[in-house]
Amino acid sequence: MTAVVLLPALACAAPAPAPKPPPPVSRAEVVGHWQLRWSGHLYQARFCPDGFFACWRGGQTWVGSWRLEGGLLTVCERQLRPGATYPRPEWPPNGHRWAVRLLRAAHGALKGSPQPPVTYVSVELSRPGAAGP
Repeated sequence: MTAVVLLPALACAAPAPAPKPPPPVSRAEVVGHWQLRWSGHLYQARFCPDGFFACWRGGQTWVGSWRLEGGLLTVCERQLRPGATYPRPEWPPNGHRWAVRLLRAAHGALKGSPQPPVTYVSVELSRPGAAGP
């Protein structure tokens, strides 16, 4: 008899509230050394607290600056050439600009979704030595 009384009571209960979306990725989460996967190619990258950015792979180095606003990571970079100087943390002239919307992924990684017309490729950031999926 008790079960018959409880069933109607449960049917009238309010639905559970929808989960809150996670907060945007913060600047502090981005600062540091990362393995950056750009369109399938693996690079090493450093995002410095002052906005300086460096990325390197196979003898090529790219330098520039970065910013994060509302989860949107924007980087402006240009290839470092021997003897060239670039202002820090200013955006280098004639550089390449890309932007991705960052979301948290497993194992402390960050996934960047393309933001056309600025960027048409996905970017993944993972900490060196972090466990993979």
